[in-house]
Amino acid sequence: MHEFAIHDQVVVPELGLGKIIGELTYDGVPYFRILCNDVTVTRPKSDMTSSGVRELCSYEDIQAVFKILQGKRPHIKAANNNQRYKKYREDLNGGDIITLARLVRHLYTKDAGELASQRLEIYEKALQRLTDEIVQVLDVLSQGARGTIESIIDHEPLPSEWAEKLKTP
Repeated sequence: MHEFAIHDQVVVPELGLGKIIGELTYDGVPYFRILCNDVTVTRPKSDMTSSGVRELCSYEDIQAVFKILQGKRPHIKAANNNQRYKKYREDLNGGDIITLARLVRHLYTKDAGELASQRLEIYEKALQRLTDEIVQVLDVLSQGARGTIESIIDHEPLPSEWAEKLKTP
């Protein structure tokens, strides 16, 4: 089990990449303060993992993500659009990078106009969360990273800088 500390980069399932910025105590219970995309949330220090907060993924996870992104479009089973949208939200807010990669791959299209507004919103959030974590883990520039990920889905090779980082963590 990972021991979290102030200044750690973490992933909060419903918000994405964040940083532990401090501690506070409320009614004798210690909490971490986590900043995620201009939103500060608190989580009990003793309950971080069970509340879904996790440390950043590994290089092996990133390699698995790229395989998913380059693979065939996965089918997401749902009886109707409402259930499908609910499944998309669950996958988006689940906090698992592999599930997030499958969601991005499933929703990706070269023409964003093809996506209904709800699906486009989910896609945009999922892609941003995926991009943020990949950039942080690989320690690469965030500028252009989103486009790079979409080009990987289009079966273009990994940029040499990214491929090199995956070879030597």
